[in-house]
Amino acid sequence: MDEFKKTNDIFQSKIKVERKKDWESWVLLLSDVHFDSKHCDRKLLKKHLDEAKEKNAQIFIFGDLWDCMGGKYDPRSGKGDLRPEYQVKDYFDEIVRDAIKFFKPYKDNIKLVTYGNHELSVLKRQEVDLLKNFTERLGIQKGEYSGFVRFSFSDDEKKRHVSTSKLLYYNHGSGGNSPVTRGVIKTNRRQNYISADYFVSGHIHSEWLMALPMVSVNQKGKVIKKEQTHISLGTYKDDHGSGGWADMKEFPPPSMGGSWIKFEYDNDNIKESFIRAK
Repeated sequence: MDEFKKTNDIFQSKIKVERKKDWESWVLLLSDVHFDSKHCDRKLLKKHLDEAKEKNAQIFIFGDLWDCMGGKYDPRSGKGDLRPEYQVKDYFDEIVRDAIKFFKPYKDNIKLVTYGNHELSVLKRQEVDLLKNFTERLGIQKGEYSGFVRFSFSDDEKKRHVSTSKLLYYNHGSGGNSPVTRGVIKTNRRQNYISADYFVSGHIHSEWLMALPMVSVNQKGKVIKKEQTHISLGTYKDDHGSGGWADMKEFPPPSMGGSWIKFEYDNDNIKESFIRAK
C-alpha cells in the first residue's frame, strides 16, 4: 500500500513497485486553480480530477487553490467578479465549504495542498487561514509556500530489490506575469541553489517544461550525467478577454491545465515521463 506522510522537514511518498513491464504510477500536479473565480474552468478541472481518480494518481495542488479576492477591504475585489453563490455575509466560510464539497470525492487521491500568494494575502489581511480550514476538514496534508516531496520506490522481494527515489522541490512562484520570458530565465538561478530532480512552480499561469543537464559523480567515483527537470504549471482561470485585470495589463492568454508525471518500471529502474494535462 502506498504511503504519504511528513517526515522531519519534507513530505515522503512511498510507492510500492510491481516488477512487471506494464507497471505504472501517476502523479497529477496542479497550481492556480482559483476555484471560486467565475473564470475558473471547473469542467476542465473535474475532467482532470476524474482522470486522476481512474489512474489512482496522487494529486498535488501547489498554491492558489482559491482566488479569494471578494473579502471586505480587499482592494482587488469587484462585485462583478463574484459568483452569485458567494455573495453572502460569510464569504470566506462559503468558498471553503464549496471547495470541500467539490473536492471531497477526490480526497483519497489529494496528498498535499500548499499555500499560494492569494491564500497568504487573505491570512495577512483578514487573519483567516482558508487552507488550514480546508485541509483539516478534508483530512489531507497542508504544505507551506515552498518545500520538498520525496518519491521513494521499492518492492517487497527479498532476492531482487528495486530501491530508488526522486526528489521534487516546489515553490508557488514569484514576480509578475513574465510575458516575454514566461519565467524560463529563473531556471538558471534555481538550479544554482536547489538540489532536486524536479523543480515545480506556478503563479505566472504559463505552462512549460525544461530539462537542464548536469554532470556529477556517483558513490563509485564514476562521472554521470543527469537532468534537473523544471516544470511551470498552468492555471484553471481564464479571464483573458473579460475586460478585467489581465486585459488592463495586456497579459497573454493563460496556459490551461496541469501536468502529469508517469512513473514506469524499466529493468530494475524507474523512469519518468511528463505529460501535459489539458
